[in-house]
Amino acid sequence: MKPFGGIDLNYTERDSRAPNPKAFDKIFGEQGVEKARRALRFVLAHDVATAVPGLRSPREVGHAVAVAERFHELTEREKEQYRFGQMPPEPFCRECGLCVPCPEGINIPAVLRFEKYANFYGLPEYAKEQYQRLNTKADGCTRCGDCVKKCPYHLDLISMIEGTHKALALRV
Repeated sequence: MKPFGGIDLNYTERDSRAPNPKAFDKIFGEQGVEKARRALRFVLAHDVATAVPGLRSPREVGHAVAVAERFHELTEREKEQYRFGQMPPEPFCRECGLCVPCPEGINIPAVLRFEKYANFYGLPEYAKEQYQRLNTKADGCTRCGDCVKKCPYHLDLISMIEGTHKALALRV
C-alpha cells in the first residue's frame, strides 16, 4: 500500500508539487507530520506485507518508525473517520487496472476513483477538481465495450463512467 496516496504532507524539507486538498485535512489533519502519522496508522491497521511511503529523509524515516513501534490498533474515532472495514456500495471499481488501456485514452480506474471520493468519502468538490485534471474525460467513451469484456468483476463500466462524468463534469 502507498500510505500517502498523493497527499502533500508538507514536511518542511519537501519541495512538493502535489496538490494539498483541504478536503483531506478533516480526516488526516492539517500538519504534515500528523497527516503522515494518521496515514501510516490507517495502513498498519490492514493486513499488508509492505507499505511504500516514499520517505525522503532520515527525519521522515524516524517519524514512520515511531508510528510503527507504537501502533496496536486504530481508535474508534479513527475507524469512523477512515470508514475502516467499510466497502463502497456495489457496484464499485476495485481499481485493478485490467480494464485499461482504453482505446479512447480514458483512465477508467481514475474516473471511478473520483466517483468514490465524491459519494463514499463525501469529498465531491475534491472529486470534481481531480476529474477536471484528467486529460481525457469519460464523455469521450465510444461505448466499444473493451473495458467491460476485460473487467473481472463484470461491472457495467460504460454506464458507471458515463454516470460519473455527468456528476463530476463542469457545466458550461
